[in-house]
Amino acid sequence: MNIEELRQIKNKNTSQQNELMFLEMKDCVKSVSSISWLEKLLSRYGFNLTDGILILLSGIPEQAGTLWYGTWLTKNQEFFEFVVATTREGNQVLDVESWVKSTPEVSAHKKGIGKTPAYIALELLSGTNS
Repeated sequence: MNIEELRQIKNKNTSQQNELMFLEMKDCVKSVSSISWLEKLLSRYGFNLTDGILILLSGIPEQAGTLWYGTWLTKNQEFFEFVVATTREGNQVLDVESWVKSTPEVSAHKKGIGKTPAYIALELLSGTNS
């Protein structure tokens, strides 16, 4: 099933929920080239675009620009959650509100949800989706 078909299903089973999350993360990874400020943010913390994958990004429009919430997963399997304010045009970082290493739960068999988001992200990083 594709991402739009999965989004249309009202009562998704665990497998469908996991597949949708995988596909949404995969889309986020593909969008990296269109996020002009991301490379500057990563370089502040000693990373570049080839050092990992962007698995989550959502923005909230604000008066001066956009507030972005995201998660970066390094090739060394480290998760970093961040909050960044950018200009309205989205080409400059105005402020890094947070950049925090996190330790999310990683499980393939969590009751009620199956795979945790972190487990799915690690599957994406390794190129598997079993």
